[in-house]
Amino acid sequence: TTADITVDEDGRITSASTGSAGSNDMVRTFLANGPTTATYTAQPGTTKILAYLCGGAGGGGTGPGSYAKGPGGNGGIGIFSATISSPAPSPFTAPFTIGGGGGAQGTGPMVYSGQAGGDSTFASPATMTATGGGGGSAVPAPNHPPTNQQGYARGGTGGTASGPALLINLSQPTGFPGNLNNRDDVATAPFRATFVADPGAPSSSAEFGVYGVGGESTSPQMNSNAGRPGAILILEDKLS
Repeated sequence: TTADITVDEDGRITSASTGSAGSNDMVRTFLANGPTTATYTAQPGTTKILAYLCGGAGGGGTGPGSYAKGPGGNGGIGIFSATISSPAPSPFTAPFTIGGGGGAQGTGPMVYSGQAGGDSTFASPATMTATGGGGGSAVPAPNHPPTNQQGYARGGTGGTASGPALLINLSQPTGFPGNLNNRDDVATAPFRATFVADPGAPSSSAEFGVYGVGGESTSPQMNSNAGRPGAILILEDKLS
């Protein structure tokens, strides 16, 4: 409950009455990760949802040391907002699809280019979309540090977020040449802040266990280069 008061020029309260309360606070009610297609059901009485949505990430490139190989692109990530009607006993429902992470695809002995991650969408027609990240490539090149190999299109491109319900696009233009490495702090911060961790991620210390982050580039002896799956986190205005 709030109070509406009137104060005169001398600072004295001259009238007071019961006011109207503001909007309810948002509370986390739903989380899903890919690859999956299912239906979201809102809590009865919900009038607004806030959704964090990311696409599946691309797999990293695999190859020996003489190859220029790059990480997979991060999935697109965005914050979305929508007003809904969810009266009991017929609550609001919407179909959604969450993209899986890209794996590795063989292109020759011990040389693999990562596969692209899958797109994530919400509602039909989609009002929220986060596209998947591109797969990292592995191509013959001098065995030089990444800064000397900018001429090779080797890192997967990052996805993006779009749709009529989009509030903020948090996607970063990861990939090579000319863009951020998908493991830079500025590129991974939205994923780490929103989804915290993916319990199904590899235990390798070189791999980010976070939804939506692209797979690392690896040598043929390693297998930790799959992209992480997409995810959706929904908050509803249920906390008064």
